[in-house]
Amino acid sequence: MKVNVLLSPLSVDELYFSGKTTVVIDVLRASTTIVNMLRNGAKEVIPVATVEFAVKISGGMFGGLTLLGG
Repeated sequence: MKVNVLLSPLSVDELYFSGKTTVVIDVLRASTTIVNMLRNGAKEVIPVATVEFAVKISGGMFGGLTLLGG
């Protein structure tokens, strides 16, 4: 068995994963939410540390066209 560990996907070509089993360890527990938001048409995802901060920044950004999720 061969295991490759990638700490960041930034320099990896998409074809690198073709036909391979891939495991993502989501230390922020946000990957599923982010992937689904982008798949369903979100133009941008901004992860934040707290609900309070999300509410604070969403009020003045994007002309009120924000969706808070988690």
